Amino acid sequence: ELRTPRVVERARSADGVGHNLVNVFATLTRREQSELAKQFCRLVPTFNDVDVEPFNHGSQRFRFQDRWSADVWYTPDQVSDGTMLVLAYLCLQWQPDRPDLLAIEEPERGLHPYLMEQVVGVLREMSEGKLGGKATQIVLATHSAELLEFVRPEEVRFLSRDPSDGSVVVESVDTRLPT
Repeated sequence: ELRTPRVVERARSADGVGHNLVNVFATLTRREQSELAKQFCRLVPTFNDVDVEPFNHGSQRFRFQDRWSADVWYTPDQVSDGTMLVLAYLCLQWQPDRPDLLAIEEPERGLHPYLMEQVVGVLREMSEGKLGGKATQIVLATHSAELLEFVRPEEVRFLSRDPSDGSVVVESVDTRLPT
């Protein structure tokens, strides 16, 4: 859905699955777009810019400028899933009406291992109010042991079901040092 061109319309917040991400990006100020593009290109250094272009009578889509050839632009269907996901995660910080709670299932899916740490860092800064101004509680659901390498022990909760009654059990990580 992140790749699909959308009818041009003003969108200040992404919908639940990112259908309107290109419109959210296009609604940002030019300064915000520029800052987001710089942040994106630092994380995905194969690109030099990200922008929006008109497409098919009243629609628009993303385009991505090649780092080494300024005249080469890629369309969303020519870039990786991870590229689209990183762009989506970065766009979240610019929503003026950001939700109080953001839940992301398997944030590592489609990401290059190098990017996992970077994405966790961006999401952490959003949760602390360092990006976008408003602190947002972020819940990441994962089965990835590798993703756990990039979170702090105090940020981790394990959820399981009680076998006797099916209730959900939430446990924190024991961060005490062994004696």
